[in-house]
Amino acid sequence: MIGQGRLSLTVYRHFVNSNDSYMCGQLLTRLGLSDLAAALAGTGHPSAIRESSHYVGGGYVRVAAGSDDATCAFERVSDQEYIARGDAASFEALAQFSAALSRTLSAGSVKHRFEIYDGEDVLRAYLHFDWPVREES
Repeated sequence: MIGQGRLSLTVYRHFVNSNDSYMCGQLLTRLGLSDLAAALAGTGHPSAIRESSHYVGGGYVRVAAGSDDATCAFERVSDQEYIARGDAASFEALAQFSAALSRTLSAGSVKHRFEIYDGEDVLRAYLHFDWPVREES
């Protein structure tokens, strides 16, 4: 039945520029969209709530790094879970931006994990708070 059980998500890359780095991850929190947007605004980067194109009545928080062209979206998929995804033209810009987001979430005790990949699909960074360390398969 739809709506029961754990969410499983596969992310397919389809960037225009194949050199782009990308981030994917999860947040486990009961914070609503407004509260999450307010918390993420603490990074000093603008955040906005947008309407989801995947879920009727759903939404996501978009945070942009400005001049680095790094962006991240946190889409609410249940009352206590968000899927995170982000991208930037360079690994360095995305890693710095993701680290700022992770520090802010950690300061608020929001359980999360971010995997950051370079333009060659190589995992280059793993950021988390209160999440098990990623095991290699």
